[in-house]
Amino acid sequence: APSSPWIGQIRLLLPADWPMVLLAVGVLELPSIRKFKELNNGTRELKVGYENGGLGNDPHGSKPTDPEKPLTMQNRELKDGHFAMIGIAG
Repeated sequence: APSSPWIGQIRLLLPADWPMVLLAVGVLELPSIRKFKELNNGTRELKVGYENGGLGNDPHGSKPTDPEKPLTMQNRELKDGHFAMIGIAG
């Protein structure tokens, strides 16, 4: 049995619904493609000044001003996420 009831609903999507799902995901991912630059060997790398997950907004002012603290917060979030995935998996 799936760990969440909504996972089982993915199977209920009709084959005709999948192009719309893919289009929606593609539209949402399009801005992230512009964050990369092409290299001469055919690969890509992130443009200078961009960091993964850096969306550029902090509406609540919760991002620390000390340069070391954001890294500490990111590491804590990753650890919490890993524990959550383990907990969901059972």
